[in-house]
Amino acid sequence: MTRIIPTIFAKKQQEFQERFEKLMPIANEFQIDFMDGKFHGVKGMMPSQLKTLPQKSFEAHMMVKEPHRYVDQAKKLGFERFLFHIESQDSEAQTKLLIDKIHKSGMKAGVVLNPKTSVNAIKPFLKDADLVMFMGHEPGYENVAVDSQVYKKIRNLREQFPRLPIEVDGGVDEKTAARFAKAGATRLSVGSAISSSQDPRDTLRKLRGLTR
Repeated sequence: MTRIIPTIFAKKQQEFQERFEKLMPIANEFQIDFMDGKFHGVKGMMPSQLKTLPQKSFEAHMMVKEPHRYVDQAKKLGFERFLFHIESQDSEAQTKLLIDKIHKSGMKAGVVLNPKTSVNAIKPFLKDADLVMFMGHEPGYENVAVDSQVYKKIRNLREQFPRLPIEVDGGVDEKTAARFAKAGATRLSVGSAISSSQDPRDTLRKLRGLTR
């Protein structure tokens, strides 16, 4: 069964708080998006704006230029998983150092890649990373159509690495969830489809049903 992970994406503190309070009662596992405005030009929430998280499972999706700067802060806040973009790294050595830093902090490490990035970019790190996350569309936006090439990339990676946890973020909704799951995704990070829903709990239930 594919896990559905409600995602809190917000550009302003008030928007974040509203979505946070709306979603906390419906699940035990969440993703929070962070954007520094330097990685892809969209500024959003940053770890310094958060307080200690509730006793639930959280992963930090770091859409930032220098993710290594936020590892210790994410750990202190209570995150269990730290996801960074391969596009933010300048070299293979730098990436391996970051994964090692994340592991030493006690968190799991996830490598994220944008739709236009070749899967070959992450293959040197698959033995060390705990999961891979594909972006369904370019990061930093909501309500954007899925880049269709992502389905093929997921299928190809799944064929090569049958046990690898594969997550998708961006464009996941009731129309695309089953297709992502069929392609081989084991985790679906769902933002606006749940957070903008009039009944988030029911939407989450439907998504789970679609991906069983």
